[in-house]
Amino acid sequence: MPAISHQSVTIVAAVLLSILIPIGVMWLISIFTGWRKLARAFPAQPRQPDARSRLTSLSLRYIGGYNNCVLWNADDEYLHLRLMPPFAWMSHPPVSIPWAAIEIVKFIPKKSATIRVDGINIALESKIVESEVTLRAAMDASDDQAGPA
Repeated sequence: MPAISHQSVTIVAAVLLSILIPIGVMWLISIFTGWRKLARAFPAQPRQPDARSRLTSLSLRYIGGYNNCVLWNADDEYLHLRLMPPFAWMSHPPVSIPWAAIEIVKFIPKKSATIRVDGINIALESKIVESEVTLRAAMDASDDQAGPA
C-alpha cells in the first residue's frame, strides 16, 4: 500500500476547511441574526401564484446585512424570505411570516422600512411592505370613519 504524502494530506485538509469554514460562519450568522429563530417560528408555506417577488438585501439584528442574496415574495397572507443558493443550504431555511405577525416600525416610501417580527428587527426595502402599509392605512381610515363602538 503506497504511503500518503504530506502534500496529499495538506490538499485534503485545505479542501475540507474551505468547505467547513463558510458553512460554520453561515451557521453562526443565522443564529446571531435571528434567522434560525424566525425559521422555527415561521416555517415556509406555499406561495400564491400572484405573489410579488424580487431579489433584495436586508439586515437582521446585529449583522449588517444579507446583501443581494435574499429572494422575497409577498402575497396576501405572508412575507416569504429565502436565501439564494448556496447560502440557503447553510443553516438558512426559508421563512413565511404572516402579515399579522409583522409590526411596521418605520416606513420611508421608496426608500426603506424596518419591521419587527418576534422581537427581531429587520431592515429592508420599503417596496417589500408597501402593499401591507397601504392596506393597514386603509383599514385604519375605515375604522376612524366608523367611529367608536
